[in-house]
Amino acid sequence: MGIRKVIKSVKPDLVHTHFTTGAFPALLLKKRGIPYWATFHGLGMNASSGVRKVLFTLVEVFCFLRLNRIFLVNEQDRRLASRYFGRKSFKYDCLGFGCDIRKFQRENVPESVRNELREKYGIRREHCVIAFTGRFVDFKGFHLVVKAFRVLSTSYPGKYKLILMGGPDPTHRTGLDGPETEFFQNSPDIVPVGFTGHVEHYLSIADIFLFPSVKEGLPTCILEALSMGVPVISFDARGNSDVINDGHNGVLLQPVANTQENVDRIAAAVARLEADPDKREELSRNALDDRPLYSRDRFVTEHLNYYNDFRRERSV
Repeated sequence: MGIRKVIKSVKPDLVHTHFTTGAFPALLLKKRGIPYWATFHGLGMNASSGVRKVLFTLVEVFCFLRLNRIFLVNEQDRRLASRYFGRKSFKYDCLGFGCDIRKFQRENVPESVRNELREKYGIRREHCVIAFTGRFVDFKGFHLVVKAFRVLSTSYPGKYKLILMGGPDPTHRTGLDGPETEFFQNSPDIVPVGFTGHVEHYLSIADIFLFPSVKEGLPTCILEALSMGVPVISFDARGNSDVINDGHNGVLLQPVANTQENVDRIAAAVARLEADPDKREELSRNALDDRPLYSRDRFVTEHLNYYNDFRRERSV
């Protein structure tokens, strides 16, 4: 009811909501005579299974039917929506929300800050530093990061450090069993930073960004890593593949149903990239060359263009 009161009070020419959780209640109480747009940052029907897939499909199709324009942030979602709602489905040219490339710029992090972090966490020059940003939940690939790091730590003792930015979510499982949880909590080579407003500081000392998630809309954390020139290893899945060009700015792995096989593939990919500094440098250089593509300014500009076009159409 709050949304309807706001609309009644503001009397907007256009209602533009974001995410399914924003679109559904707005459209449930849709006010006649006002165009409604919605941006879906990852369709639930396209990244779930079982009962959840049925529920998301019902809710999102309901939204599609009542919307005047549907905006998607990745190619896989665009294909699904445009199959039945092609005339009012649009995919952004920008990369999701983008990121603040002025903040995520390696040169802006003083060498003194990098040295302080290395000293604080016992990171030596010979270490290969892996970074992960996100909630510590299985659907973000957190369990695969820890499992793969355990494999790497066993095969190459003392060679790797893992920086984890983020934290647990009590409503979702981590995906780790007892021994894996103990390893995660006690390994001297794992650095649990927690939630931080200085992600760029930690990315500035990272060699590889690892994000093996398969349920993204378009992950901002990947844009942040690439903007800092950190090559990304991820799965060839929705959202990830809209940003990462395999062999250009990162490595895309094909996900499989078997968890251990995924873990082994991730560990092997990290080891290959660690052993090839020239390739890491090439991927980093390419990512930095593409920095303008990651900018949040593109997201803002594209929206302003849509709104200006809408205003001109209404004035005709």
